[in-house]
Amino acid sequence: MIKKIYLLLIVLAVSVFALTGCPSNKNAAGSKVTASYTASFEGPGGHSNGAYGNVNAVHAATRAMMSLEKETATLPKNTVWKVSQLKGGSSVNAIAFDGAFTVKVEASNQAGIDAFKAALDTAVANGVKAENDFRGKTAGEVNSQGGRVDIRGKVTKN
Repeated sequence: MIKKIYLLLIVLAVSVFALTGCPSNKNAAGSKVTASYTASFEGPGGHSNGAYGNVNAVHAATRAMMSLEKETATLPKNTVWKVSQLKGGSSVNAIAFDGAFTVKVEASNQAGIDAFKAALDTAVANGVKAENDFRGKTAGEVNSQGGRVDIRGKVTKN
């Protein structure tokens, strides 16, 4: 089962890595505007045996990457992006408490970068919601000890 999950994550990550848009991204002056962002996710994690059903931060990250593909479909062709790193988790038999991916984007102007950032913010929110919904958790939910049981996500500029 774990091997199937990792295989699915690899396939999902490769499909996102393949999306690089159109290479013709120079503005009139021939320069590019670039940016780099990290989308990070945090949850309670746990051991795969005792915490079955907990939200998984790596799953939320891959759900966000899949959403990013859809959210960027309408960006100008000269806005090019790629996921350059996916990381998270600590062991093969643990539910990941953290996950993150880095995205690099190039555009012919700042408006393209801003449009991408808005799409990334939406994709991260979609990934968080999808993972929480899949596991039956709500934003801000806490357990009987007061610990958070949901996934949280954020985007930071590198």
